[in-house]
Amino acid sequence: MGRTSLPHLVLLLLAALILALPAGAGASEQTGSIKGTVRGPDGTPLVGVGVVAQGPELLGQRAATTREGGGYWLPALPPGRGYQVQFQMEGYKTLVVRDIRISIGRTFPLDVRMDLPTAEESVEVTAGRATIDTSQTDSGTTVSKEFLQAVPSSRSYQTTAQFAPGVTGGSNPNVRGGASDENAFLLDGINVTDPVTGTFSFNFPFQAIEEVEVKTGSYAPEYGDALGGIINVRTESGSNDFQSSVTFFGSDGALSPKRDGVYDEYGSVIEGSEYDRTSRSFSLGATVGGPIARDKAWFFGAYEFTLNESTALGVTAPRRFRGHFLFAKLTAAPHPAHRVEVMGFTNPTTIDNTRQTYDVPPETEAQQAQGGFVVRGQWDWFVSDQVLWRASYSFQKEYIDVTPMPCTWDPDSPDKKCTGDQAEGAIDFYTPGRIGVGVAEDSGNYNRYSFDDRLSHAVELSLTAFAPDMAGTHEFKIGAQPRWTTHDWLYGYPGNIRWYDIWETSGDPSSLTNYYWVEYPGQFHTRATGFTLGAYVQDTWKPIPNVTVNYGARYERMRLDNDVGQAIVDTHLVVPRVGLAWDPFKKGRSSLWGAFGMFGSGGRLTVSEFVNENGFGYKLYLGDYFDHDSNYSYEQYAYQSTRYKYESSTSLTAPRSYDLAIGARHAVWEKLTVALEFNRKWFRYLWEDDEVNLIFNEDGSDIVGTQTGIVNDLFRLRTGYYGLRDYWAVILSVRQEWNRNFLLDASLTYSSLQGRTESALTIALDNPTQFPYEYGYLSADRAWVGKVAAAYFLREGVVDDKPWGTTIGGRFTFSSGSRYDRTYYSSKLSGYGLYRDTLGTYDSLELYWLLHLKVTQDVPIPGAGRLRLSVEANNVFNNRQATGISLSSLNSQGDLDASSRLSPFSVEFGLSYVF
Repeated sequence: MGRTSLPHLVLLLLAALILALPAGAGASEQTGSIKGTVRGPDGTPLVGVGVVAQGPELLGQRAATTREGGGYWLPALPPGRGYQVQFQMEGYKTLVVRDIRISIGRTFPLDVRMDLPTAEESVEVTAGRATIDTSQTDSGTTVSKEFLQAVPSSRSYQTTAQFAPGVTGGSNPNVRGGASDENAFLLDGINVTDPVTGTFSFNFPFQAIEEVEVKTGSYAPEYGDALGGIINVRTESGSNDFQSSVTFFGSDGALSPKRDGVYDEYGSVIEGSEYDRTSRSFSLGATVGGPIARDKAWFFGAYEFTLNESTALGVTAPRRFRGHFLFAKLTAAPHPAHRVEVMGFTNPTTIDNTRQTYDVPPETEAQQAQGGFVVRGQWDWFVSDQVLWRASYSFQKEYIDVTPMPCTWDPDSPDKKCTGDQAEGAIDFYTPGRIGVGVAEDSGNYNRYSFDDRLSHAVELSLTAFAPDMAGTHEFKIGAQPRWTTHDWLYGYPGNIRWYDIWETSGDPSSLTNYYWVEYPGQFHTRATGFTLGAYVQDTWKPIPNVTVNYGARYERMRLDNDVGQAIVDTHLVVPRVGLAWDPFKKGRSSLWGAFGMFGSGGRLTVSEFVNENGFGYKLYLGDYFDHDSNYSYEQYAYQSTRYKYESSTSLTAPRSYDLAIGARHAVWEKLTVALEFNRKWFRYLWEDDEVNLIFNEDGSDIVGTQTGIVNDLFRLRTGYYGLRDYWAVILSVRQEWNRNFLLDASLTYSSLQGRTESALTIALDNPTQFPYEYGYLSADRAWVGKVAAAYFLREGVVDDKPWGTTIGGRFTFSSGSRYDRTYYSSKLSGYGLYRDTLGTYDSLELYWLLHLKVTQDVPIPGAGRLRLSVEANNVFNNRQATGISLSSLNSQGDLDASSRLSPFSVEFGLSYVF
């Protein structure tokens, strides 16, 4: 049997098994690799060279032997700095290459030449020369922990995506035309994306992050169920050295400049005063890691407590966020051919007084308790130096519980007060809430409660094989990723009733009277389930050393059931992907590349729940307010059954995007690279709904008839062609890893985003008279976006081999302002909602910019670790430009009043001790 037969045979034997397994967006690559060719002094490929990699993040060693053509492959290297690779063969001088940085999902190219023996026993080389991964045909960026420590970063893994070109938005970003609910969030290979909403699901201790990879397009078939981006987080591991740290960060809004209120000519508030708003925050964290047995087993743990408090205008009870984030990992290599990793994470959190509006007194405030846990185990088996088998299992539970605010007997607390014989911390599920209509205040109690659990099980199976001498070199990978998801939701109203009150005389609280009330039959419980299925096969093929072809395909099938077990979503999709990269000068410093692929996403459980059969029935009664106008008071006015059903089209298909990208990358000098890229995306068959019962008048403002004879909305779930988006971008980026004490990451993006469907299930297609206006520029469109993050390290001296120095970091961004539209009055809506101009063409906000600065001082303590002090100033010039428009003022009066502005100047102080 020839040398290349092993990977081929294993692939063939396991392909049928893996492809037959259910798979979905379970997990993906969390490590990097080193790959290259070894040649002699005359350029002849050397066979039989021993290649050994070592590094502080790697248990033991990773070893290989060069095969036909001199090729070798060192896979599954955890990301980190300080790797070294040794090349050894009898008759040649030993070569050691040091200072290699490994990144998630990237191959570090390392082609070397070995010299004939001389008086020197070995040669050592530092990997300082600029090289790029010339096999790369995807887009995105990788952010290391050193980068996040040096520049202003908001101390959140969710916001790291904003460093990548083509990304806008917030914690749930818009990635190159994708919606905020179309991304995939991965944590140590686990898909922790919320299975209901498609958004991020967990907060996480910032100190536990090793690296974050943000994939923005053209990614390999092993990544699935995402039309937007992949936010891929790799956590810290232990090492052979015991190390621990304690950190503190804090800020106080009292240090921020304030703006006075803004009023119109009639005295009405346009923007509220900031003088009676407060905010403060702090976090306390700790990490510990080290060896259990050197080169055999390591441990790592991290804990972070976060407290944020703030009050809105006119509110006495502060919004209080309290989170406990606990992470632990055990890594072991009981045998050189086996590596095992076990990880656990939990984050119980409470958010008090969540409503934060002036007409909500403490007695009607709400509390949100959220969090959950993740457990995961992974086994890597290095079958040979050409074959890697990986298997993992994870279980995830998250909960979001919203209830009336627990009461307190503390007389000094601004929170809800206990009454009667209530115990401290009691939650009132019996007293109905009274909701103020117009300017009237709420009273009595918070008017609803919910207990929301989201669960998922995920499995990953993958097999990777390196074939160095089969018409070039190949790196084959096949895999399967099953994921089972459940949404269990209990919802209700205290006392099964809600009162709506009004002031009969404007501005006179004593004229409070009941407007109407709604009675409910009881609390509501629903349960929906999902099952993603799929499989992938991919290959990185180098037919000649300077040409790479990345190709493969992914099969995806998704089933999502509603509350009665009906398969609302049951889709199949095959998505091929191919990319070509060429190194024209054969020096590993330049690459011309192009890629085209399809990407699919079956949707989230919120899609199947749109067609639930059971819901809240109600009876509506008119109150005292109507006594003098009608005879309806205290008589039933309206009714809805507890059983209802929207329709689902019989021709649902999986939403998908088509992604075309071409670009060039060049390593200019040392570790500085420049890249230029053109990207075009077509999003089609997105989740949307349309109205199939009501008949509208000519201008769409009112109803003139129905299909069923009943004046009720009847929506139909569909994935029609008209649920679409179109995106294109030209992106210039410049990047330098830490080199000569300098770090840089900069990009300039010029783009366009148009479409009809901003995210799943919008109001598009609900009114046929609006169809001509609904395709246009979307709110996430930003024509120009510039980003610069940089840092410089000023070394002042060395103590115990540790540098004493100052790091100055900065982050500058500018962006075109968001677009906004004016809508007009609709009798059917009893409000504003009709377009008369094409979407996104009415007007837009001006371009805005922000500058953040950070100064970090490292102070080595002889024989006792290192102290780090930091000061981070956000929005240094206090730019308070408007970021949103009050649509109520715009729609009713045509006035442009700001509804939101850039956050004011703020300062965060940090102190950490590493020992």
